[in-house]
Amino acid sequence: MGGKGSGGRRKGAGNGAEKVDPDVNHRVIQFTKELTQMDKCDLTDPEAIDERFYDFLALCDKWGMRAGVASYAAALGISRQRLWDLTRRDYQQVTVGGMKLTRESLDIIKKHYGFLEITLENLMMADKGNPVKYFFLAKNHFGYKDQSEHINVNIDERAALPTADEVAAKYAAQLGKPQPEVVYELPEGE
Repeated sequence: MGGKGSGGRRKGAGNGAEKVDPDVNHRVIQFTKELTQMDKCDLTDPEAIDERFYDFLALCDKWGMRAGVASYAAALGISRQRLWDLTRRDYQQVTVGGMKLTRESLDIIKKHYGFLEITLENLMMADKGNPVKYFFLAKNHFGYKDQSEHINVNIDERAALPTADEVAAKYAAQLGKPQPEVVYELPEGE
């Protein structure tokens, strides 16, 4: 145990703090502090939700952070799982934390969620580094899949073809004539 990649500690290894960029660490902590100290958002008021989203984006800009799903959910005062639920179901009205959200409130939250998805996609396309971090986020927050699905359809039964008598009757009916009587003559000896 404790080999490369196992997560075990090697002799002389620190806790990883020596690898943390102090500026990034400071920005992340300050952003999160301000985010979690925001007043409760009135989820029954579509304008309050919209205003909170733009306050959230301003906070992201202030601290040089990317707008993410979990942090947007925190700005609304809900979990990222609840945000996922609100964007996936077709509620006409739903209660969240004792507040009744209207269809209009839900539509605005879905619009903001779409903004976050578009932002993630554009970041992924603009980044020159490894895109794996974006795949992880896209799969977890937006339901993306990085797989191909092959669907095989086996048809075992062929459609039954009409008999000669049925074809003759069909065309005779189209011509307005009675169905001809078909007589089959076999050669002698058979």
